[in-house]
Amino acid sequence: GDQLAAEGVSVHVLGRRPGFHPSLAGSLRRAALSTGSTVVHSHQYSPFVYAALARVVAPSLRVVFTEHGRLSDAPPSRKRQLVNPLLARAGNRLFSVSHDLKRHMIEEGLPASRIEVIHNGIDIGVEPIDVETRARRRSEIGVASDTCLLVAVARLDPVKGLNVTIVTTAKN
Repeated sequence: GDQLAAEGVSVHVLGRRPGFHPSLAGSLRRAALSTGSTVVHSHQYSPFVYAALARVVAPSLRVVFTEHGRLSDAPPSRKRQLVNPLLARAGNRLFSVSHDLKRHMIEEGLPASRIEVIHNGIDIGVEPIDVETRARRRSEIGVASDTCLLVAVARLDPVKGLNVTIVTTAKN
């Protein structure tokens, strides 16, 4: 926030505390309308809840919800299954970063027809294709030339499944 403010961007700190605080929707609505904003882009579920509630009292606001992940493998709560179809009505656009996450959002009561998938992605640059570069890089990290190497870039969290062992059998 400080860096954005230094660049001249208006920053409004809402001071969210743990738990559900419906008054945050009013604070969000006032902040958006005071700056002339017409779109609230909410990353993750909790901000979506407050943005959807803000839109109920300020229908001119457009709400975009992007779900980037989940914090557990727990099944969807009954509360979300009941509330989410109503919240979805206030969300103009709903996005997920994977098909699996879209499936989970549907299980939580959000309408399948309204969720679009836009995959996360990064430009990893030019792939080193020459044999010498490949051999040198494998040597630098201690990986033999005949070893299958997989790389995962993720938050170190159990829900990411990074503890899964992959066993392959190569057949020539």
